[in-house]
Amino acid sequence: MDSIELMRPSQVPSQVAVPGQHRRAVNVNSGLGFRPEKYQPTLHDYHAYLAQLNSQLLHTRRGRVAPPYGGVIGRIARSEVADDDVLHGPSGDVFEKGICLWDGRSNHAYWHESLTEHEIDLICGVYYIATGVKSDAGAAQTKVLSWWPKPHSWKAGNLDPGWWSPECEVWFERRLRRLGDGQKYGEKGMLAKAAEWKHNLKFAKILKDA
Repeated sequence: MDSIELMRPSQVPSQVAVPGQHRRAVNVNSGLGFRPEKYQPTLHDYHAYLAQLNSQLLHTRRGRVAPPYGGVIGRIARSEVADDDVLHGPSGDVFEKGICLWDGRSNHAYWHESLTEHEIDLICGVYYIATGVKSDAGAAQTKVLSWWPKPHSWKAGNLDPGWWSPECEVWFERRLRRLGDGQKYGEKGMLAKAAEWKHNLKFAKILKDA
């Protein structure tokens, strides 16, 4: 399941909370934040990511929102969040951090509890790393690298058949072992960008078509 089905009715808001279609500015403070050009992760950085993820999200009341997302996000969250906690919702902050579902005519709207973009970046271990290049307006450009694939990268690969399969678990456990092995740091691929994740999430095409 990719999202949480629990919603609660509310008076129709003056401004619908569904994100617009305009291009958003990059928030380099999202997830694990900004890193300088040529940043190379260490085992210490990986452990710091885990500590930050647990203390700021998974071990808080907001952590219960993550397991039903499915994919890598759900699998990471299920390692730290109990099933009983998932059932205790929706949270009181659903009106601030949820998504408003409204047909534009009714007297009531429904609020869908969901993770924020920052929380998704935090779970996936996203860094915004300087490229050393500036735009025509003079703004420093960044690239996105992460410990785990973000949802769009996970879906772009063909490893995911729509549920957490045994093959997904094998891939996940292998990735965990590599990240926890201090001897592996310095090798390419400890962090990956979106295009690299798509390449790394390959499986037999018949699995996706089944």
